[in-house]
Amino acid sequence: MPSQQRLREMRDEATFKERQLESSQQTTQRLIQERKQREAEMLKIENLDEKIQIELASLQQKMEVMRGDMLEFDDIDGLRQRAAATMSALSRLLKEYQSRQESVRSQVTHLTAKYEALKGKIQSSESAKTLSGLEAKLRTYGQTIFHLQEYVETKGRETDYKVVKESCLTIVEKLNVQAKTSAAVGHV
Repeated sequence: MPSQQRLREMRDEATFKERQLESSQQTTQRLIQERKQREAEMLKIENLDEKIQIELASLQQKMEVMRGDMLEFDDIDGLRQRAAATMSALSRLLKEYQSRQESVRSQVTHLTAKYEALKGKIQSSESAKTLSGLEAKLRTYGQTIFHLQEYVETKGRETDYKVVKESCLTIVEKLNVQAKTSAAVGHV
């Protein structure tokens, strides 16, 4: 059996080892937390790296387009020639369209005058006057026919005897049934 001293030493040693174990566990937990943080940071850095690569590719494309534009703009004489050619073509088209506009305008004026002359001739002719008179008579006849049709329909509804006939036949049939019933009851 161990002595008291040895027992105390063993307890002290056990306490010391428990503290070391606890300290080791805390260190392990802290290191695990730090590892998780570093992994999250690494993931962010990887995502950021992808975004940077995409942005760089986009900027490279824009730079290439701008370089092409710069080459085009560096050729000032060529640029002026193209602008002058475009201006000349547009001016030519403008003149053509203005010419067409004047031509169409004169044709419209000529045709309008011709139309008005023919219209005046037709209106002053005897046939046109007769036709206008006949059209007026037709309108009058049309109105008269419409009013007469309305009158006939109204009177037709007023003299419609079918409903009254059906009502009378129904009453007669009921009376006949009652008469038969009372005759049958009287004979019994």
